[in-house]
Amino acid sequence: MCICFRKLNIISSAIAFFGAFIVSAQVKADEASVYLTFRGAKPGIAEVCISDAKIQNVRRLGPDQLSEPFKIVSLAQKDGRVVVFAAVGGKEAPALEIISLPENISRSLPLRAEISDLSLAGEHVIVAASKGLFYKISSEGKIIAEFNARKKLNPPGRKGEHIRPLPDGKRALVSFQKDDDNSPAKGQRLMLLDLESFEPLEDILLPRNKPELHLPNDPRDQGPGPEVVVFFPESGIVAVTLDLYGAVLFAKLSDLSSGVLGAADVVSSAADGSFGTAFPDRVLSFTKGERDWLLVSNASPNGGFALFDATARRMVRHFKAKAGAEMPVQCGERIASVISGKTKIRTAEDVKKTFHPARELHIFDFPQPSSASKDFVTGIVHRVLPLPFDPVNILAISENVIFVTGNDENGAFCVLLDPATGELLASSPLPGPPTRASLVKR
Repeated sequence: MCICFRKLNIISSAIAFFGAFIVSAQVKADEASVYLTFRGAKPGIAEVCISDAKIQNVRRLGPDQLSEPFKIVSLAQKDGRVVVFAAVGGKEAPALEIISLPENISRSLPLRAEISDLSLAGEHVIVAASKGLFYKISSEGKIIAEFNARKKLNPPGRKGEHIRPLPDGKRALVSFQKDDDNSPAKGQRLMLLDLESFEPLEDILLPRNKPELHLPNDPRDQGPGPEVVVFFPESGIVAVTLDLYGAVLFAKLSDLSSGVLGAADVVSSAADGSFGTAFPDRVLSFTKGERDWLLVSNASPNGGFALFDATARRMVRHFKAKAGAEMPVQCGERIASVISGKTKIRTAEDVKKTFHPARELHIFDFPQPSSASKDFVTGIVHRVLPLPFDPVNILAISENVIFVTGNDENGAFCVLLDPATGELLASSPLPGPPTRASLVKR
C-alpha cells in the first residue's frame, strides 16, 4: 500500500511554515530508503523511498498490525535486496520481525526475552535481550548462536545495553548498564564478544568509585551506568558514555582486549565539569584534521552538546541547547540534530525522566580549512533554526539532504530539509507516530 499525499492537511502547517513546496534544482541526493517503526491505532513498520530530494512514496511493510514495534535496523545485501529487522512484542511476546524486500515477505521469530538492542555484523543481526540473552541471527531468520551472560559471566551479566561491532568483523564491544534489582546479575561493565564463536573474550567490570552518585532507592543504579559505545579505528580509542556519572570514559581497545581498563580517563560532559548531572545520551563520532572527535548530546536540562577531543580525552567546547537532542548526523562539512526531548533530572532519591520536544533544528558548520584542532574547535558555528513540529528522528540522506520525522496537532509526517538553510524540500504523512528509524543508501 502506498501512502502518498492523500491527506495534505496533515502537513499543511509544515508547508505553510517553510514556505512554498519547491525542490531546489541544485539539491540532489542519492536514492535511499528509510525504514521506521511507528505507534498508533495499528502499530507497524513503514518504508519511505527517497530519490533526488523527493519522497517518492511511503508504504506499510509486513503485517497490518504489530505489537510494540520499536528498535529497527536494515541490512543492504550485495544483490540490492534489503532485509529489515525490528524488535516487536515488548515484554509479553518478544520477537524479531524480519521483512525481506522487495517482495515484502514478513516472518516473526519468537525470542525468550525482550530485545534491548539490535546491531548488524556482516550478514547477521546481533540481538541483546533481557535475562542476559544474546542471539546471532541470519538474514533468513535462523538463530545461528546464542549466548547467556547470566551463565557465562561472573558475576552474572544482567542485560546488554548497546552492541558495537568492531571493524574487523570478528568482535563486538557490549555495554551492560544497570544491575538487576532482584537477582545477583550485574551491569556496570563492558564485554568483548567473539562474533564467530559467540563467546565472551573479556569481561571488564567498571569502577564504582563515585558512590555519592548512586541512587539510594534503586538497586539497579549502583555504578557509572555505561551505555553508548564508540570506537575510533585509526587511533584504537574507545569512548563509552557513563549515564549515571554524567561522563565519558576513554580507553584503548588494546587494553580492553587484555581484560583491563589500563590508562583510562573519565571526563564530565557537563558544561561546568560536574559529575552526575549531564546524563550523556546520544553521540556522534568523527575524525577531522587527523584527530578524533566526539559530539555528545546531554539529556539534562541545559545539558546541551559537549564536544570532546577524543585524541586528547578532554571536552573542548560546550554548545547551549535544550535537553534530549537526537543522535547528531554528519552531512559533509556540517552536523545536524533535533531535540526529541528526553529529559533526566536527578533528585535526592532517584532520576526523573520526562519528554519535552523542542521545535528546533541544530546545525554545526565546520570551519575551512579544518586541519588545526584549535582553529577547528573555535571555528565551528552553531545555528538554531525553527521547526513547526515536534521532531522525533533525524537521518542524513546526503550532504545536502536530511530526513526528519515528527508530529504536530494534525498527525505524524516526515520531511526532507536542506541542512544549510533549513529549507523544506519534501514532505509526506506517516501512518502513525514514529519511534525509531534506519537508513539504507542505494
